[in-house]
Amino acid sequence: MRKKLSVVLVLVLALTVIAVAPASAKKPIGGDMELEFNLGFGAGPYPAISWVGTVGLEGELYGIAFFPTDAKDVGTAHHFWEGWKVYEYDTGDPFFAFTDGVLTTFNPGIPVLEGSDRGVTNHNDKYRMRGTVDGATEPFEEWIGRRVHMAGVIEWYEFGAPQYAPGSFRIN
Repeated sequence: MRKKLSVVLVLVLALTVIAVAPASAKKPIGGDMELEFNLGFGAGPYPAISWVGTVGLEGELYGIAFFPTDAKDVGTAHHFWEGWKVYEYDTGDPFFAFTDGVLTTFNPGIPVLEGSDRGVTNHNDKYRMRGTVDGATEPFEEWIGRRVHMAGVIEWYEFGAPQYAPGSFRIN
C-alpha cells in the first residue's frame, strides 16, 4: 500500500512539473533589422565590423554589429561564421555613421546581448543565420543559451558590393 501511494505521489508531482513547464516558457522576441555593409571591412577605421545597424526588440530600438570569424564559398552559396553584439541605442549620440560606404563612426552603447551564428547567402540575395545567445545583461539575461534566427535580403551597390540587408532577428 505504501509503495503504491509513493508511486502515485511521484506521478502526480511529475505531471504537475510537466504542466507548469509550458506555461513558464517565454514567448520568442524579435523584430526588424536594418543593416548597412562596411566597405572598410578588413581595412578601414573599423576593419573587424562587416555589418552595422539597428534592431527592434520588445518595442525598443537597439544597435547591432557583426564581427566575421570565417567564411567559405561552395558553388553559388557563401557560408559564413560570425559573432554579433546588440547594444543600447542612444538616438542623441550617433551609434554609427558612414562616409562613402565606409564605417567612420562607431559609438556603441552598453552591450545587452551577444552571440555567434552560422549563415549562408545564395545567388537569390537572401541570407539566413542561426546561432545562440552567448551573453546578456538586463533586460535579456533569461535569453542566454537560447537559439537566434536572422533572415533577410541583401541589396547591392551598382558596382557589385553589398550595401543594405533589411531583415528580421528572433530569439526563441
